[in-house]
This record gives sequence, structure tokens and C-alpha cells, in this order.
Amino acid sequence: MENKKLTKAQLLQQLKDLENEDLEVLEEGIQKPKEEFSGYEETKETDTIEAVVPPPKTPKSRGRKERTEKQKEAFAKALEVKRLKAAERKRVRDEKEMEEKKKLEEKIVKKAVAIKKKQIKKQIALDDISDDDTPIEKLKLPKKKKIESDDENEPPAPRKREPPKFLFY
Repeated sequence: MENKKLTKAQLLQQLKDLENEDLEVLEEGIQKPKEEFSGYEETKETDTIEAVVPPPKTPKSRGRKERTEKQKEAFAKALEVKRLKAAERKRVRDEKEMEEKKKLEEKIVKKAVAIKKKQIKKQIALDDISDDDTPIEKLKLPKKKKIESDDENEPPAPRKREPPKFLFY
């Protein structure tokens, strides 16, 4: 910090010297010295340099013409049409969404009805079986018919492997 203060003080002294030299040269060459904007002001209380901020520049107009009443009306009309179209798109989107929801709901209801019908049929079948008074012991399953053969005890002869009838090359 001290080095900066010293350098500021040194720079300030050099600036004063240069201004004095410039004034002397100007006084010799021209009778009225020209005031130049240095961009800095000195304060006597402290040895700091403050920047002088020039006034802000006013923005230049681009030369755009103002819109006519017809143009303003056309623009307002276009904005209104834009709002109406957006509302229409939203309404159509909502209707489509509701229709899809209804279709999905109908599919779910049909599926639920089909499942419920299956459950009822199974329950009815179970009820029919339990309502039958026939005891389990008396139920006899039909026996499988046996094929009667001459040699019941002999197992069938093993197959012999024969050479192929045709050879393809």
C-alpha cells in the first residue's frame, strides 16, 4: 500500500511538472493557453486522485419512424388473433386429453368387468362342486383301457439300426 501511495504521489508530482512545462510551451507559442480535460481532479485535503466522470451521453435515435394509427391497429388485431389461436389450440388439446382419458377409463372398466365375470364363474364352479352331495369315496374315475396283447410279460424287442436305403452325394 505504501508503495502505491508513493507511486501515486510521484505520479502526481510528475503530472504537475508536465502541466507546468506544457503551459510554458503554450504561452510561448500561443498567447491564450488551451484548457485540456485531464480527467482527474486534485483534492488538497488528501493526496488522492479522483476520476471526473463525464456526463452520460444521450442515446442517439436510430431515425425510426413512429407507427401510424393503421399500423398500430393492425398490430393490436394481430395480437388479438394470436391470443384467440392460442386459446383455440389449448381448448383442442384439452378436449383431446379428456377424450383419451375417457377411452382409457372405458378400457379399464371393460377389463375390470371381464375379470369380475371370470371370478364369478370360478366361484359358481366351486359352489357347484361343493353342493354335490356325493361322497368323495364313491366317486370313481373311469379306468384307462388296456390294450390286450398275447405277450403281456415280454418287453418289446430293441430296434436294430439299418443302413440307409439311399445315399446322396
